[in-house]
Amino acid sequence: MSESFEQASAPRSSAPRWSAVATYRTDNGPVDVTYEFKDLFELHTLIARGPDQRALCDIQVTALLGDGEGAVFLVAQDPLSGWSDPG
Repeated sequence: MSESFEQASAPRSSAPRWSAVATYRTDNGPVDVTYEFKDLFELHTLIARGPDQRALCDIQVTALLGDGEGAVFLVAQDPLSGWSDPG
């Protein structure tokens, strides 16, 4: 795969409320791509624009809290088998 794996973020007018780390398979091993965005629905577009979706291994979405902390919202260990609750 020859895609560039740089940090990607959606255009925003205020601080992001969500962060997602998507792990993609590459010839050189797994690569994490971090996306930051304001509204959860934006994640679909970011993933669609990013590296090849067929190379997506897993994704972790975190709600960013105002104090700089984050709370894991959901995790997909294998996108083809559906979402799992991080517990």
